[in-house]
Amino acid sequence: MKPLHYFHAKEEILKRSRTQSGWTEKYQGVAVYADIYDAFQAIMEPLRAHQVIYRWGYPVKLLVQREGKTTVLLTTEDGAQKLRDWGMEPTEQPRPAGAPRRLSPDWMRARRR
Repeated sequence: MKPLHYFHAKEEILKRSRTQSGWTEKYQGVAVYADIYDAFQAIMEPLRAHQVIYRWGYPVKLLVQREGKTTVLLTTEDGAQKLRDWGMEPTEQPRPAGAPRRLSPDWMRARRR
């Protein structure tokens, strides 16, 4: 599996995958999921640093095993708050899972003359 690098193509595929309209019969059974790994990085890094066990759940959630209890984190905001409750801090301000990244200067659109 390869990630999509073009935002407009990714958004169009995700939109069509929700309804599967406009897809040929060959692709009707294909499931498409957004890549949220980067959005949860700020939550996972402190968990790893404190040797807290976690895993991904379905539908999208982070299942955290800490002190014999399982905590379910549905959003990055939930995760950041729970880290603070446990005396840990997110490594950076977590982005909502659907928020697009800012483009680096290398990927900015060139001006036309």
